Amino acid sequence: MMTVEEILTGLTHNWKKALLAVGALSIGATLLWKSFPRNKAAPDCVIIISGKRKSGKDYLTGALSERIGTYSSVVRLSAPLKRQFAIDHNLDFEELLKSSEYKEKYRFDMIKWGEEKRAADPGYFCRLATEGQTARVWIVSDARRKTDIEYFQKRYNTYTLRVSSTESVREQRGWRFTSGVDDAESECGLDDTEFDHVVENNSLEGITPALDRELQKVIVHAMTLVSRR
Repeated sequence: MMTVEEILTGLTHNWKKALLAVGALSIGATLLWKSFPRNKAAPDCVIIISGKRKSGKDYLTGALSERIGTYSSVVRLSAPLKRQFAIDHNLDFEELLKSSEYKEKYRFDMIKWGEEKRAADPGYFCRLATEGQTARVWIVSDARRKTDIEYFQKRYNTYTLRVSSTESVREQRGWRFTSGVDDAESECGLDDTEFDHVVENNSLEGITPALDRELQKVIVHAMTLVSRR
């Protein structure tokens, strides 16, 4: 069977554009991944997503996972941090996972606590977040530091994606600058990083056709990575 790279090479530019526009590559992603040999000891590909608060990275993570289908799983690096922080401080773990005032109330203390853990072991939360993961494609939804990206790049095939939004759009989504949070490493640690792909997410109306095309491009690049293994 032809690799994804060969399939894409064989398509004319116009056909590629048409397939991306109608989402046909996304629809066929499961069938194409099924044709790839499986290395059960590791994921085929890790898509690493980062972005500022209220950039919409969680929303686009869900949309990307939905388009890839059952071959993907979402890896949240903040989940083990929030779980242990909740245990240590007798807080509601489920509420800390949401984009809520409850989470914002404890964000600063959580950041400080997490930095202390990372200082002792930079890969600590990455290892915890990936324990038990068996999907062929991992979508890391919340990389925040260079050490997060380096952890995965040293071990797996990776594709980095930056989600960007203007400050005015982020403000409309509820963002307000908070000293000690928005100027901390957790928000600024990847500002000077070069990403494989950058998506401008300034929509206030969900997934627009333009955003959907950007997600299709990410899927195509991820599948091409797998075909080169």
